[in-house]
Amino acid sequence: MDTGTLLAIVLPFVFVDTAFKVFSTINLVNSWEKREKANRISWLIVIWVVNTFGWLMYLLVGRMPKETIKDEETWD
Repeated sequence: MDTGTLLAIVLPFVFVDTAFKVFSTINLVNSWEKREKANRISWLIVIWVVNTFGWLMYLLVGRMPKETIKDEETWD
């Protein structure tokens, strides 16, 4: 297998992995103030150090649920 073929196979996986790491980091930073210090640092390490499964673990387990906003009006 030559280098060009190998790059054509590996490069999309590297791109997707990096994109999900960046997305997970942005999501973590958006909920930064709601988390305990040890929790947020550990998730940051998991996202960037644990290969492919780090960001997958964060997206499946570590994300905080969205807060629901109740409407002022009620429809009875």
